[in-house]
Amino acid sequence: MTNTQTKTSRRRLEVDVIVGNRLRKMRNLHGRSQMDVAAALGLTFQQLQKYEKAQNRISAGRLHQLAVEYSCPVTWFFGNYDNSSATPLTDEELDFLRLLRSCSVEGRQIVFKLLETYRSPALLKQTTAALAETR
Repeated sequence: MTNTQTKTSRRRLEVDVIVGNRLRKMRNLHGRSQMDVAAALGLTFQQLQKYEKAQNRISAGRLHQLAVEYSCPVTWFFGNYDNSSATPLTDEELDFLRLLRSCSVEGRQIVFKLLETYRSPALLKQTTAALAETR
């Protein structure tokens, strides 16, 4: 192996940064600290911090362990690099999930009923028109 090959293989790739950012995003979504997640995985918080900052690459086995810990598919961590048919969550969807998880059971039921009601474009258009009339 030449020096060029060694330097190239150790260089941080864009996908490493994406995976690290999404790892941090998922941890924050769950409201967990680096120390908490690291302890659950048998790591030091410094190692988890290096994963999140893409200073160290994450092995496939560790990525699977993280996906199990967060109850999400492994592909979620790759965002736009995901080549499966699954659609990654947007930042807006993640914010919605974070807020939804912070609601009481009753609050979640209200949100679900509201979403079911407005799932129909015709009903949404009708409600928007009615609201415009009352203003």
